[in-house]
Amino acid sequence: LRADKPDMTAIQTKAADTKTLAAAMVNWFPAGSGPESGEKTEAKAEIWSDAAGFAAKREAFKAEFAKLQQAAATGDVEAIKMQFKATGEACKACHTSFRAR
Repeated sequence: LRADKPDMTAIQTKAADTKTLAAAMVNWFPAGSGPESGEKTEAKAEIWSDAAGFAAKREAFKAEFAKLQQAAATGDVEAIKMQFKATGEACKACHTSFRAR
């Protein structure tokens, strides 16, 4: 997106790929994989103790990614940049709440 002539094919492909990954997130933290599993993780226990809150953040992220994919399909670089920022903010919101540093 910072290039003088952004590669729309690459942007559209990555937007589609990442939307697929976002949809798969529902399977990333199954019951029993939390702190009680003994596995070392950067995930906070709140992913499991506040499953509804985590699901809400995940769904908000997925919605923003769907919008990013739609913006990418238009080829409008400014629209893509704006939606990329919104998508990044949704990503950060989840990491702030549910990722240990």
